[in-house]
Amino acid sequence: MIVAPALDQRPQGVCNVEFAATDKLSISVTTNLSTPDRATNPCGPTKAAAAEVLKTLKATN
Repeated sequence: MIVAPALDQRPQGVCNVEFAATDKLSISVTTNLSTPDRATNPCGPTKAAAAEVLKTLKATN
């Protein structure tokens, strides 16, 4: 399951991705980009970081 935040802050360069790692654990990954082009794709780095977290968790099980 992936949860979207109630407030969309992508135009300000903020992206938050929350996903269920297990039936009892959710993980939230947030990035805040401060580069001039931050509004073009603020969730790209967030999704990449979340994917790495999930990959690491799967590898340890």
